[in-house]
Order: sequence, then structure tokens, then C-alpha cells
Amino acid sequence: MIGIARIEHQQREQRCEHAVTGHRSHADALVERYSAGRSIRELERGHGLQPGALANHLKPSVRGGFPRLEILERFAEVLDAPLKEVTAAFAKDARLELFDSEPLSPDTEQLVNLYHQLDPTRKDLARATLRAILDQQHAEHPET
Repeated sequence: MIGIARIEHQQREQRCEHAVTGHRSHADALVERYSAGRSIRELERGHGLQPGALANHLKPSVRGGFPRLEILERFAEVLDAPLKEVTAAFAKDARLELFDSEPLSPDTEQLVNLYHQLDPTRKDLARATLRAILDQQHAEHPET
């Protein structure tokens, strides 16, 4: 709990620092790059969003915070920008490190989704079953 409070305090300090120094954020640069010269308010209006639906996340007073996935997806849709790029811009502003990895294959994604639907006891069973299958595979094919 103390670690979380410390991180929240650091983020508040960073937001204040950005607000005072007036540094242009990575999110601002992203909007500028993809907005085709339109203001954020024009983009909101053009996509039927309430005033501030996006603009509130660009205010100097909230810089350094990391928005929910829903907000990141909304920025990506309105700007017609890759979600990965939108996420990276806000992460840089929040001084968060993102790990670049390949997306999951459809088969792997399906397995993960199925696994997440299991209750904890059945998750234990699923892991034990997969380990047993791997053990059998290694016994049959030691080179794998």
C-alpha cells in the first residue's frame, strides 16, 4: 500500500511539474500528428463525443496520469491512430516503461480467454493438465 501511495504521489508531482513548466506532452504531439489540423474539440464533436471526453485527458493538470484502456481506445479511434502508438504516448508522459512484444496468435488468445473464464480450482486443473500433456510429449519426443 505504501508503494502505491508513493507512486501516486510521484505522479501528482510530475503532473504539477508539467503544468508549471508547460512542456508539450507526448500525447499532445500524437494528437497534433494525427488530427489533420483539427482541434481536439472538433475531433470530439465530429465523433459525437461529449465536450472534454478527450480534451480532459490532455489538460496540463492531468499530465503524467495513465488513462484507462477505454480512453486509449477512444483516442485511437478518433485519431485513426494505432492503439499501440496512443498507449506509448500516454505511457511516456506517465514515465511508464512498456515492453514491446509480439501480439498473441489467435490460438493463444483463445486459450487465454478460455483460461480466464475458469474458476480458480479449474485453473489449477488446467495448468496440471497442460503440464501432464507436456511431460507426455517430452517422453514421446525427447528432442522437443
